[in-house]
Amino acid sequence: MQKIFSKKYLIQAAILLIFTFLIFFPINLTKIAFHDVTDFGAHIDFTREIDANPEFWSQVESHPCWQMMVLTVKNIFSIRMWKAALMVQMGAQVLLAIVLYLLISNALPASKSWLSVLLTLALMIAAPVFLFIFEDGLYYFGYLGINGYHNPTTNVLKPFALMVFGCAVTLINGEEKRYSLIHIIASAFLVILSSLIKPSFTICLMPALGILIMIRFLRKEPLDWRFAIFGFILPAIAVSGYQYLITYTSDEISIIFQPFTVARNLSGRLAPKFILSIWFPLLVQIFYWKKAVRDSHMILAWLAFLFGIFFTYFLAEGGWRMGHGNFTWSGEIANFILFVTTAHFFFKQWSENKAPRKWFLILVFGFVPHIIAGCIYYAYCLMNDFYT
Repeated sequence: MQKIFSKKYLIQAAILLIFTFLIFFPINLTKIAFHDVTDFGAHIDFTREIDANPEFWSQVESHPCWQMMVLTVKNIFSIRMWKAALMVQMGAQVLLAIVLYLLISNALPASKSWLSVLLTLALMIAAPVFLFIFEDGLYYFGYLGINGYHNPTTNVLKPFALMVFGCAVTLINGEEKRYSLIHIIASAFLVILSSLIKPSFTICLMPALGILIMIRFLRKEPLDWRFAIFGFILPAIAVSGYQYLITYTSDEISIIFQPFTVARNLSGRLAPKFILSIWFPLLVQIFYWKKAVRDSHMILAWLAFLFGIFFTYFLAEGGWRMGHGNFTWSGEIANFILFVTTAHFFFKQWSENKAPRKWFLILVFGFVPHIIAGCIYYAYCLMNDFYT
């Protein structure tokens, strides 16, 4: 904790926040105030309707947190709805930058701590390596996104998803036989909050966490069951059950097993695009296999990602929401968590040992292409009223 509040780290954090604002304020402002082909328009319209008539809460009752945040900011500062939405998005972006900085600075050697700023910004801008752009003109469709700019709830979810993931790793590591009540309350709060912002990551993380809990149980390894049950299992069941009941129990909308239907409607070449979406994590997993399969962060991230793949490619919503592709958000947020977790693991290898040649090759041919693609995609989204 003393390290975090040292003068050097505070200066780095200040520089990071300045660049976070300079980079992400223009893209959020553009998508909210000037571009029409985004999800912001619908979400802001819902919020205006709710503000005028509370009965409209029924339109977003399964995940109402974004609208609650925007309305709270609007009423506190007495500003227009789109400005409140912009403040919420930038607040989430700043929080994400702080969470990523704390994570990455922990992975780097003290002599290289200044790189934490650059790497944090890189992680917030990384994108799939869209090599098929020359064939189909698509930057986003067909890939599993890492960072997008058109959906408000996914971007607000990211910092909270990372924190929930961190709590889950803490549980699985079992470093303490009995965690404090504060740990349990914080974890339960984050599970509920992140689910009510968007349930996309909860439905990936919880089955993955359940598998690891079961493995620890079968191996008779220590586990704080109070933390597991009250910090994760009960909150997740309660909120997910509530969301399912109010969303999928009518005749109009259901969950159906429809392999690749939604994905194929958006793009072809799904297999190579999938590989290009996880190019960096895949290389790291292959070349650092022995270490990665013993790392609890990597194990949980990959398991959650596998569930994200299942939801994205195999499930769909039956009825009028079939084309919305709402289950694809699970693959996207799980891919973001996997990318961040892999970066933390990868740069930690540099910290613990003198980096071998394969480390630099993965950096240049694995990590950097995602960042170059992210910069190109950022410019495309900034200059165009599209995100495809």
